[in-house]
Amino acid sequence: MRTFWVAGIALVATGCSITQSIEPLDAVDVSLVCVLDNPEIHMAGFQPELRELIEQRGIRTDVYSGSRPARCSHYLEHTANWKWDLAMYLSYADLRVYDAQGLAGQATYDARSGSGRMDKFGPTREKLAPLVDELFAQVNAAELIRGGEQADQGGIEDSDGRSVEARLEELDRLHDRGLITEAAYEERLRAILADL
Repeated sequence: MRTFWVAGIALVATGCSITQSIEPLDAVDVSLVCVLDNPEIHMAGFQPELRELIEQRGIRTDVYSGSRPARCSHYLEHTANWKWDLAMYLSYADLRVYDAQGLAGQATYDARSGSGRMDKFGPTREKLAPLVDELFAQVNAAELIRGGEQADQGGIEDSDGRSVEARLEELDRLHDRGLITEAAYEERLRAILADL
């Protein structure tokens, strides 16, 4: 009887797991995080909430689809799934942040084995906020959002009088048309971002 009791507790305990795994970004300057639009996520408020949480840390965000725009210092790709158990709840979320060199940080929330836990329920924001906070904890916001307004990039100019925004748009055009190599693109992008 005692063996049956211990086996029952072990079985219940394994079905009650909610985990978070976070590999934060290094202490780097982040000027703009471009968030990939993921049409596979069927919860309309997920992406805006994710962007808002990042922006609350003083980091600008933008949304893109297709190829990565050159104006972004970092890119965020994400996936999320919900399940039904008396109510809808976030069962899995994976956030991956990339820079010019590749994967720079990752955060995962996994409640797929948490069927017996009541704390799986609750607003998605409550599940995302700790992930975003830890993922970007060491990051320096290169361009702060002040008073709800994004800092203006247009005032920063190079020696030719061109704004950073204009230089990034030009670099995007060259890259999109295949007129520069990937290595040249990344080198120019780093040079432009260094001016921020």
